[in-house]
Amino acid sequence: MIDPFCNEALKRLAQAGDQNIKLQKERDDLERERNELRKQVEELRREASQKRVEAPSPQDKSSVDAVKQLSELEMGIKQAQESYRKIENQLKENHAKIGELVASNQRLRNERGLFQQQCRALAASLESSEANLKDALRQYDELRHQLAHPVKTEAAPVASVIRNTLSPPVEKQYKAQITALEAEVSRLTLANKELQQEKERYRQEAETASQRLSKYRNNDHTLRENLVKLQGELTRKRSTSIHSRDSSIASGSQVDAASIRSQRSTASTSAIPSASSSALSVKQESSSSALAKPRHGASTALPLIDLAQIDEGAGEEDQAPTPRPAYTGLESIPAPRRRELASLPIIIPAVAISDLDNAFSRDFISNVLGGSIQPLIVSVSKQPPLSKEREVRKYLCPGLDHNPWCPSIPGHHGYIFVGLGREKTTFQEPEIHNVFVGVKKGKENRRFRYLGKYRAVRVNPLTPDEWNFLDVKVRTTYAKTTKDKTKDSRSVEAIMKAYETGELSVPCVMLQCIGFDENLYTALVAQAAKPPASAQWKKISSSSSSRSNKRALDDYDADQDDSSRHKRRTLTTSRRAS
Repeated sequence: MIDPFCNEALKRLAQAGDQNIKLQKERDDLERERNELRKQVEELRREASQKRVEAPSPQDKSSVDAVKQLSELEMGIKQAQESYRKIENQLKENHAKIGELVASNQRLRNERGLFQQQCRALAASLESSEANLKDALRQYDELRHQLAHPVKTEAAPVASVIRNTLSPPVEKQYKAQITALEAEVSRLTLANKELQQEKERYRQEAETASQRLSKYRNNDHTLRENLVKLQGELTRKRSTSIHSRDSSIASGSQVDAASIRSQRSTASTSAIPSASSSALSVKQESSSSALAKPRHGASTALPLIDLAQIDEGAGEEDQAPTPRPAYTGLESIPAPRRRELASLPIIIPAVAISDLDNAFSRDFISNVLGGSIQPLIVSVSKQPPLSKEREVRKYLCPGLDHNPWCPSIPGHHGYIFVGLGREKTTFQEPEIHNVFVGVKKGKENRRFRYLGKYRAVRVNPLTPDEWNFLDVKVRTTYAKTTKDKTKDSRSVEAIMKAYETGELSVPCVMLQCIGFDENLYTALVAQAAKPPASAQWKKISSSSSSRSNKRALDDYDADQDDSSRHKRRTLTTSRRAS
């Protein structure tokens, strides 16, 4: 039975062939028209050469201008025809690839049919062997029953002689047959499993071929659209050339020279710029479409370091993260959400990322990009030069200690827990921001790594099972954050119990990486390598710290550690006392 997908592919192939024939006919028509225009241009050139000896007149000058315009139009037509031939060659290549895929699909279908026939034959043989085995077992049981309960007759010695002579050979005969049948059943079962695996492999190959065929079909559609645009250009240029030819003929019959020049200027300004602009638009569309494709990768991954695995007990003299092997960190996420993240393509940065360079403090980020140094969602009201250049108006700075599902490798995906208090409506609609993930190195030392540009959107909140999946420290800290942000009068233990029973649920935001701003990362690394200007640094740090201290209680975030919270509260108390 022919696969419907193959029928559809053959039908599309036939339609593409018909369309190709139609395009060839149109090309022949265009070539004939081009030859006619060439003949007309040659005639005009001969006439111009004959009149070159005579004194030039306004009509002759207009004829020469018309000839120049016709030459320019002819060059434009040649360029359009070259583009047409290139597209036609690409179309032929796509047709050839489609034919190869169809042939490959047909071959796979034939092989699948052969394997299905073999599978059916083996299944029939297996059923026959099972029937023979059941029959042999039944006969064996009957014989054993007869031998175990012989018929009592007066000739007891004769019965014993029969039992002694018949029982051992019968048992040996059927035991050997049963063993052989069992071995045959095992062999057929293994063969059936192998055939099923082979069938599944061929099915996957057929699906891959189908996806490739769909991709080539989309490319074919794009080429057809470009071909239609070029045909429109040829039509406009042909009409412009005919109009110019009529104008030159009218000038020969002593029509008003001023009106002829106005018509010629109108035709040239309306035709030539439109043709050049349309050609430019085609190039711009192709270049923009090529730049718009993200670099998804799995073949050559850069050696990235997972910040989630960096030790927290490192000394303060170690200001940069220690190199570690690359690690995704998905084991800490429940299986359903892990599968959801696995379905998203990973973005591979186009620049080499060093774990020693990609580590910035919040003070440095605030100084270079603007914004406060405390909240997770940082809004930039006054943009420094780099923020203006890269259009950074808001960025995210989650920490792995309080957002264990947050990504820690550039280009990877994850989740953060945002949506309490004033942030309850945050990310209801998707937003795109740069993300810096923070990791503790010591008691008061934290470094942030730039991960890329992320699409942040609210997803389903955590279930009670997912809440219990979190570490106890994370749950306790989040319960304290809930109490502070929502002004809940209950104790921390009662709030944790409410999360366990499902009365409360943790809002969850998915972070999907959609790109990596190489220019921003390069600028950050270059800025960090420069020696800081002490006066300017102190001025900016003091102003940002005064603003952040003023909003310390309002912008409290679970991303902050206990020591920083204690410092803010002490500072706020001292300010009130003064």
